Amino acid sequence: MSTTIAHKVAVCAAHVLLKEGAVVLDAGCADGLATAWLAQCNPRIHVIGLDYDGGFIARARERFAHLPNLEFIEADLRKFDLGGRQLDAVLNLSILHEPYSFTGYREQTVKEILAAELRNLSPGGIIINRDFVLPPEPEK
Repeated sequence: MSTTIAHKVAVCAAHVLLKEGAVVLDAGCADGLATAWLAQCNPRIHVIGLDYDGGFIARARERFAHLPNLEFIEADLRKFDLGGRQLDAVLNLSILHEPYSFTGYREQTVKEILAAELRNLSPGGIIINRDFVLPPEPEK
């Protein structure tokens, strides 16, 4: 695994104190490598990787099926619903810029993603955002 992925996950996860049985979402997990690393390093928590790309999700499920505390869900981050299960933490690890740019730099897309995450977040849960920001005057 890339040291960048391990570093990214470690830096973000270090800001969350998770109790045994906590449920953590890796939003926009792509191939699941970072998600699996988080699950392997924290066997007492349940980790969910979510991505809209069914090909990524299928490969992640196959590759990491041996990890009992890990699951992968194919869904749109703007609309996902865990059916009453609540998240103790959400990790947005350098992903919010992608749906933002893919939808024509539509700020509403990011708001919809954060709203869906909040709907699925338990009281007292935490959302960690690690991403780029738009400078005040991007044209300069």
